[in-house]
Amino acid sequence: MNLNFVMRVTSVATEDIGAQLNEVTIWLQDFLANNFNTEFLGEAFDQLIVVFVAVDSSLSEMESYLAAHDRCGKYKSFRSKETVRYAGLAVRMNSQILLNKDGHKTEALRLLVERLQKPLRRVPKGATADLLVLELRRVISALQSTLKLGA
Repeated sequence: MNLNFVMRVTSVATEDIGAQLNEVTIWLQDFLANNFNTEFLGEAFDQLIVVFVAVDSSLSEMESYLAAHDRCGKYKSFRSKETVRYAGLAVRMNSQILLNKDGHKTEALRLLVERLQKPLRRVPKGATADLLVLELRRVISALQSTLKLGA
């Protein structure tokens, strides 16, 4: 069990929608941090990073941001000098959805669930992402149920 598991939800967005997307990422990160069970994940990953990408300047720029954040890997921690294994999920988000105040949290969850239908990219040798993805799906499903109850 990895007691130092870190979960981050962040974004890459244009300035005009940054505040709305920030609201979504903080809300989702708080929920995941309070409900994600790392007990059975083993030592495969030290971090989960979800990045919502909402840039409309060009398709190639969007693809570049998605590719940069949608992969697993490892790096050496600047502080501890230890190797950190991470799973990165990049989620494409339409900025027009964010400009519509109603439903942008629901849409973010829908898009994250859609992204989880595809395998994680570049999973380190010897690691398995199956348990991580299953737990993420479980927590998102619970959050979706909460949103439906509150509606």
